[in-house]
Amino acid sequence: MSPELLTKIGEFELKEKLGQGGYGAVYKARDSLSRDVAIKILTGFGDDITTINVFKKEAATLAKLQHPNIVTVYQFGVDNMRPYLAMEYLQGQPLSAIIKTRRELHLVEKLDIIIQATEGLKHAHENNVIHRDIKPHNLMVVESAEKSLVVKLIDFGIAQGEASKSQSQSIAGSLPYMSPEHFVQRRTPWCDVFSMGVVLYELLTGGIVPYASDRDELPVAYGKLMSQDPALPLSHHVANLPSGLEEVVAKAICKQKLKAYETAEEFLFELSRIHDIVKSQYVSERLAEVDAAIKRQDATGAYELVNGILRVDPKNTPANRKKFELKKLLEESKRNQKLRDMCVRAEGAIHEKRFDEAQRQLQEALQIDPGSPTVAQLQQKLADIRRVQARIDELVRQAQQAQISGNLDQASTAIREAASLDRSNTEVLRFQAEIDRRCAQEHNLVEQARALVHEQRFREASTVIRELESMAPRSERVLALKELATREYREYVRRAEIAAYLNEAQQLAVPGTLQQARSKLDEAIAKYPDERSLLELRATVEKQQEEFARRQFLEEKVRAGEQAIQSKNYVDAIAILEQARLRVPDSRLESLLGTAKKKAQEQAGEKRREQYIKSARTSLARGDAASAVVTLEMAQSEFGANDQQILSLLNEARSTAERQAREAAQREEERKAAEREALRLAAEREEINAAIADAAAAAQHGNYDFGVRLIEESASKFGMRSELAQAANQIKSARTADVTAHIETLIAEADREADTNSFQAALNAIERAKTFIEFAAPAAVAKLKAAEQQIRRAQQEQETSATRIIQGSAVAPPPPASSEFDADAMTIRTSPSGSAAAPARAPIREPEQETRRLDAPPRTGTAPRPVPIEPVAPLPVPKKTPWLIPAVGSAIVVVAALIIYVVIHGSSTIQVRFEANPAGTDIFVNGEHCSAPCAAKLKPGKYAVEATHDQYTTVRKQIDVTKPYTESLTLTAISAGPARPAPVGILALAINVDSADIFVDGQLKDRAHGKNARITVAAGSHQIRLEKSGYQPTTLPVEITEGSESALAFSLEKGSGAITETTYLIVSSVPNASLVVDGKSAG
Repeated sequence: MSPELLTKIGEFELKEKLGQGGYGAVYKARDSLSRDVAIKILTGFGDDITTINVFKKEAATLAKLQHPNIVTVYQFGVDNMRPYLAMEYLQGQPLSAIIKTRRELHLVEKLDIIIQATEGLKHAHENNVIHRDIKPHNLMVVESAEKSLVVKLIDFGIAQGEASKSQSQSIAGSLPYMSPEHFVQRRTPWCDVFSMGVVLYELLTGGIVPYASDRDELPVAYGKLMSQDPALPLSHHVANLPSGLEEVVAKAICKQKLKAYETAEEFLFELSRIHDIVKSQYVSERLAEVDAAIKRQDATGAYELVNGILRVDPKNTPANRKKFELKKLLEESKRNQKLRDMCVRAEGAIHEKRFDEAQRQLQEALQIDPGSPTVAQLQQKLADIRRVQARIDELVRQAQQAQISGNLDQASTAIREAASLDRSNTEVLRFQAEIDRRCAQEHNLVEQARALVHEQRFREASTVIRELESMAPRSERVLALKELATREYREYVRRAEIAAYLNEAQQLAVPGTLQQARSKLDEAIAKYPDERSLLELRATVEKQQEEFARRQFLEEKVRAGEQAIQSKNYVDAIAILEQARLRVPDSRLESLLGTAKKKAQEQAGEKRREQYIKSARTSLARGDAASAVVTLEMAQSEFGANDQQILSLLNEARSTAERQAREAAQREEERKAAEREALRLAAEREEINAAIADAAAAAQHGNYDFGVRLIEESASKFGMRSELAQAANQIKSARTADVTAHIETLIAEADREADTNSFQAALNAIERAKTFIEFAAPAAVAKLKAAEQQIRRAQQEQETSATRIIQGSAVAPPPPASSEFDADAMTIRTSPSGSAAAPARAPIREPEQETRRLDAPPRTGTAPRPVPIEPVAPLPVPKKTPWLIPAVGSAIVVVAALIIYVVIHGSSTIQVRFEANPAGTDIFVNGEHCSAPCAAKLKPGKYAVEATHDQYTTVRKQIDVTKPYTESLTLTAISAGPARPAPVGILALAINVDSADIFVDGQLKDRAHGKNARITVAAGSHQIRLEKSGYQPTTLPVEITEGSESALAFSLEKGSGAITETTYLIVSSVPNASLVVDGKSAG
């Protein structure tokens, strides 16, 4: 329910709406104790809990402020998600209204208003509450029972305690009354004191504010308030100010806080001091004026002056004493004056014949003074006059009743008696004269009206009758005259209207306006249904209408039929004439109908002949002479054998059909030969695939020689096909990788033996590896040779070092020569300084990617070939010699150098993995191709990568390969836009057999129902094929044009090449759907 329709909230009954603000609405209401209260309802926020909490905070703020100058809060509640606040109902007006209306107030009253408001403000500040919106509109001025002015602070809706002053970040207040601290978001008592000073300035000047105004924008107001310019002095606007008041006001509105009143208590003290001086002077002056008024016996004026004193000083003793004396004097004076006024009013009412009013006035006068002789005399006079007047009234009523009933003699008698009782009663005398005059006038007018009616002067008679009705509305003579006039006038009007209708209808009863004449007569008959002349004329017009409509219809149909025949629309002509003949039989229609039927037969025959010839020529054009023969034979049977055009075309079609039959037989033979060749090739492919599968299985189990032999046998039988060559290469590559891995293993074993100075065992491992170099990769063979050379050099170096140690045991050995590692030659060279380097170590191999093998099942009876391993004799254990420790140190240095070389220069390729969205994206890099997700081995460097996919935009980018990582690519789908419907046309088929299957471009389209069919086909060139069990299939080309219809004629023949019965399943679906039958994809 909207707030405007609310009648109750909580326990309060809403009476009237007092105001509406941005935060809520205020209503006058009645509580359960029948007290008037003000209800403030939060509106426009729904169930906003935050706003409700703010509203509740306002209630809590006001509830703790109990002061005579602050509005009292009774209750807070929420009704149907509407928070409300019950407060004291104030019956007064805001100070802003007093200022606006320029209500006359003495200076002492103005100061008293601000002092009371400041006292309420002081109480609020003592309770840690800042109002923040002090302005004249929020100072409610109420007049008390003693006529003194009481000020109440209202609208604490934006008041907050000092403890929460940092919680709000919005500027609250009204621009003309805001202090500088309002703009810097500070909440101090000075804000309210400054605003109260502005209100005092405005009240004293009659509406002038010292700084910003309501019309200023926020930036302008801010500039005025923050400037150093002071306000104009109060004396600039107001003259004769009491001493000290201008200084108090200037300090109250000072922009510098340190120079202003920081607290309400300080401001209240200074203002009260000025107020006491002004009030004392005001009371003294008013008491002197009271004494002067009493001397000149102006008790009312004196009493008003005393009330003025008590409004500003309710406890003034002299004023209160004089008030009591003046009150008694005023009451006595008012009582005597009231008695005199009542007697005067009573006597006037008696004179005016208002006896009830006179009686009431006299009764009230007796209550004021029961013994008044004046009142007694007036009562007796009233009783006498009322008795005479009662008789006169009765006689007048009788005269009026007689006048109304038309008995003017009785009315005249009654009014004459009434006139004799009171010759001064002008109304009775006037009524008597009126009755006499009307009697004579009525008689004359009645006779005049009768004569006018008989002469059919009804307008003049009506005027006279209205005049009689105004004189005697219930007179029997007048009523009879009115009835006579009405009856005669109605008859006159009836005869005139009927004559007008007849005249107008007769003028319209000619061809072209018969319908208007009929409408006019219908209108007249509806009004006068029993008038015979109208009925007879309507019957005549109806006959004329029927004849005219018949002739018009006949002419229209004959004209339409002739136009259809001229335009060779014979079918339309027949339909029009047949319909017209059934409705209006006529010889012209019969003759024209015969002509149309004859022309229609000739046209149909010619059209069928042209269709036969066109269909035959179309069949010949697309190479279907058999269909053309069938079509032309049908045409010949219908139009006879003497039609030379059909006969000539039939002979041509038969000749072409024979030739096409021979060509079809030849094509069939070629097709069968092609099928036999395809079967032979399929058998070869199957055998080759089986050999490849067996070879792959053997290679997978390590029997590479057997796999290669199987490939070579197939190549000798069928020739080296590409797939055989590819399979042979794969097996050889797998063998090479396997042998290379084994050699790597043996090299690693040799390295380990050399690390322990077991050089003979290392050389034995090298010799075993040499047995596999036949199928190893060249790099592996080179690596094997380098490892052998390195081990032998290390062995020789060890022996040389040991000999040197033994020979130089008595002489200090020379400093060792520095050595340099040559990674290419895998040798140790001595530097010019002569120092020796540590022996080299074989490079460390990075693990290779998993090798994908051909996926084929293992062949039965084929075992994997074991890798040959040479037996190694156990090496003799070396004897401990004194030179062993230096030799081992040298070997360690060599191995460390080899490790550093392998780490820095070991691997020449880096693996990069490519992932793309969508999956299956084609990746092109470094001349190679793969489908994402996939991996590629690349040497360090920069490469151009290209990613493509159907219906997606191509992505090209540069990559910098420095280490293994994953490259992610995302392609954007190409927006197709709104799809245009595919252009289509209609294909009509004529077939010599029933229920043939129709194929369009090799796809089953439909099955004919009977010997004719119509199908929708996409625009363009197509091959149309018809099949039926037991008949040879026939295929014809056709060109379909968008929005047009094409036709084909098929003649299926029995004989060789006939197909067997086949069952098809036609599936309709959305585009690009997948078809699965019995769990297997079917398209």
